[in-house]
This record gives sequence, C-alpha cells and structure tokens, in this order.
Amino acid sequence: MPPVSAERALWPRLRPWATGLMLLALAAAAAYYTARHWALVRAHHWQLRWPWVLAALLAMAAFFLLQAWAWRQAMTWQGVRVPWRAALWAWSRSALARYLPVPLGMSGSRVYLAVRLGTSPAGAMASHGAELLGTLAAAASLSLLALPLWLPLSPAEAVVAAGLAAFGLVPAGTRGLARLLPRVAPLGHCRLAALAGWSGAYAAAFLAYGMAHVSVLHALGVSSPPPPLVLGASALAWAAGTVNVLSPGGLGTREVVLVSTLQGVLRPPELLALSAVARLVAVGAELGLFFALWALVGCRRLQRVEAA
Repeated sequence: MPPVSAERALWPRLRPWATGLMLLALAAAAAYYTARHWALVRAHHWQLRWPWVLAALLAMAAFFLLQAWAWRQAMTWQGVRVPWRAALWAWSRSALARYLPVPLGMSGSRVYLAVRLGTSPAGAMASHGAELLGTLAAAASLSLLALPLWLPLSPAEAVVAAGLAAFGLVPAGTRGLARLLPRVAPLGHCRLAALAGWSGAYAAAFLAYGMAHVSVLHALGVSSPPPPLVLGASALAWAAGTVNVLSPGGLGTREVVLVSTLQGVLRPPELLALSAVARLVAVGAELGLFFALWALVGCRRLQRVEAA
C-alpha cells in the first residue's frame, strides 16, 4: 500500500473547517450587503404577482426535469436501460443531497443511486462526469452569448470571460462534444444524434432556468433587463455554485454571482429580492418534484421499480 503524504492526510481534517469558513464568509458578505441596503428594501413597495410565481416554479421544474432526462440518457450509453420513473426518482433524491453540509454530497449520492439502478461503478461515475460536463458547457456557452451585454469588462471580469471562452467554445458544437466527452466520461453506446439531443436538453434546461429568473422579476413587479442578460447571469451563477463544492447547494455563491453580474441594471433592493426569491423558487421546485413523485407514484412502488 503506497504511503499517504502528509498533505493528503491533513486535508480531511481541514476540509470541514474550510467549508465552515467559506460559508461564514459568504454569510458575512450577504449580511453586510443586506444591512447596507435594508432601508431601501423596506421602503420599496413590493407587490407579488402569483401567476408569475407559478410560471417561475414551472420553468424551474422544467430545468430539473431536463437535467434528469439527460442523466438517464448518459446511463443508457452504458448499455443500461433505466425506467424513466426510477431515473427521475433517483435524480430527485440525489439532487436534494446538494444541500447537505458535505462536499460532493450530490455527486456521491448520484453515483451510488446509479449503481443501484444497475450501472457499473465505472459507468455511474462516467455518466455523472458527462452530466457535469454538459451542465458546465451549456452554462458557459449561454453566458458567452450574454457577454456583449456586459461590456466593457473590468480586469476580473475579463479573466472570467477568458475562462468561459476556453470552456464554452471548445465543446460549442456537437462534434466538439463528441471528441471531448469520451476523454471525460467513456460512454460506449453513444451516437452523434443522441449526443445532439443530450446537449440540446442541457441548453433548453438553462434557457428554462433563465426564464425562471425573468419570471421572478415580473412576479416582483420589477422591470426586467434584456432577457439574454438575465439568462447569461443566471447560467453563470449556477456554474459558479456547481464548481464551488465547499458551498452546499451553491448557497451564497450563486447569489453573489447573480448580484455581481446584474448590479449595473438592477437596484440593490431588486437584486436582493431577486436572489432570495429565486433561491426559494428553486428549493420549492425541487421539493415539489420530490413530493409529487412520492404522492403520485408512491415511494414503495418506485422502490420496486428501482430494484427491478
């Protein structure tokens, strides 16, 4: 057995502290920004429009359903045919694991449930690797489309834009993804047409995610900026929360990125309301999907489908 280096032995002890410090810093930044602009938030006359809240919930649910379909599609490339209901149930449960105060909790849960559905451990990891690649590539590409609306860029924003270009333009086409994907996740039964549908599902998912944020702005009675700008900012915020594994569910990270990218077109109280309500809508859609599966199909029946 090879010896474990001192750095690798020390990291498991430091990781909980790093996670706590990260969350504390994000909470302090959010609290400072909220306290600084709280008077404006209280002075603003809010009027919640419930039809737009419902539209935001439906768009957010579409965002999650499209991701679940793409994950199931990646498992079929391993030669495993998973029933749609069982795949959706497994994806919904593992999605809630992102809110646990454990780094990579969702990833571990997703791989574990894929193995229970009949995928090999290597295939489960490959399908999740494909999922992460599709998510980040779609988010980066959508953010690039909104990049002209953010010009001129500060030096820090220019560095972020360069990173997006490097990641988003490489798999910009289906053939580019076909060359890049096997290096990240070797998928055996993947055809070009299926890959086009899979990448299109992620693009449609982030369009739905952006439209959920546009609907939240309408629900708050706020004049929405150009929709492409909101779509790009929300996609960038989701990607940042996904990359920051120390933040459960991207908590704080997505809100900070969303506020930073839209602060030039929205006022502070509107930004605070958007970030808070959008987070509530996302959690509500995830919980709604979870309990709808529980109520409509039944937990025991779904478990029988999963074990079949």
